[in-house]
Amino acid sequence: MNQQAAATALLQAALRRRLISVKEALALRHVLAGCGSDPQAVRARLAHLPGQVSETTARALMELLPPADARDPAPFRRLAHLGDGRLGSTWLALGQTDLVVLKRFADGRLDDAAAEALQRELAPLIGTGHRYLVSHLALLRGEDGGWTLVQHYRQGRDAWQRAEVKGEASEARALTILRHAAKGLVQLHHLGLRHGHLHPGNVLLDGDGRGALGDYALCGSAAAPRWSAATLSRQAWAAPEESAEHPVAGPAADIYALGCLGWWLLTGEPPFPGTPERQVLQHQGAARPDVRECAPGISDLTAKTLLKCMQIDPAERYESASALVHSLERNLDLLERPQKDTEPVAKPLDQSGPSPLLLEGLGGGEDAR
Repeated sequence: MNQQAAATALLQAALRRRLISVKEALALRHVLAGCGSDPQAVRARLAHLPGQVSETTARALMELLPPADARDPAPFRRLAHLGDGRLGSTWLALGQTDLVVLKRFADGRLDDAAAEALQRELAPLIGTGHRYLVSHLALLRGEDGGWTLVQHYRQGRDAWQRAEVKGEASEARALTILRHAAKGLVQLHHLGLRHGHLHPGNVLLDGDGRGALGDYALCGSAAAPRWSAATLSRQAWAAPEESAEHPVAGPAADIYALGCLGWWLLTGEPPFPGTPERQVLQHQGAARPDVRECAPGISDLTAKTLLKCMQIDPAERYESASALVHSLERNLDLLERPQKDTEPVAKPLDQSGPSPLLLEGLGGGEDAR
């Protein structure tokens, strides 16, 4: 991995952002060979490309690289910028041997007291593995005083990126993604934790289309959320109680958010349109929408499942994530043509081809519709 870590990380980030095509990525992989784990060597190579990409694309690629004076908590080293969110910036980085994800909290998002509380909350999860949760590996303070969450790098793409390529999901595919996400919630709720930040960007799909939750258990206790729904810009997915005068955000709010996610998977839109302020008002008081009005082919059972998730009163939602999993599995079993849990992604045909790490998440088979 170290022999091509910097180039692999950059091309992964660029492909996820759709800055380059697969053909350009394969050409650049050869041009950037030999840069090892040094992003500045990649920068120097990009400055003198022999025509594989335009100057504009080369500059965009260089903007994904970390600054030369970047300081990261040992033994991690940033290689390529994946994106920015309300909590901070996310990077592909090299650990001792493998690629990891570094989430660098923005200034003011996590002070020392909050970081110590978060370390205690994450302690049951650090270094543990679960099929439906992307592993948290460590929460570290860097030399610059900032805090960084180290996460396992799950090859693939998030639900936003999947939708950009494939559009709305079939009912079977949506139910499968929701089932995987709900199983992740089962694990979190069993530990007395909540997700608190559920939206399409935090549902990650691997090369076989299997889902797992990321960025979970960061938002504090149910009675004292660390950040509001408005601070995180997730009004489209927030349960009514999360936007109340005295916010409460327990496991039932995760179930509500999962119902909103299901609506989005099937229709390409959140259940309530409009500005964030209008979305909050609709979540809190509007009649519950029926997904069949936007997607007429959806079964009655699936429509009822989403409606139950999205009830205004938490007591009227599913009593647990396990109960939701049971409902989703029943719906899948009763579809006329049950689909597999996978959404295959194109793999190299022979050992001489480009590595799966480079090609993961670049396309793949279409959903059964």
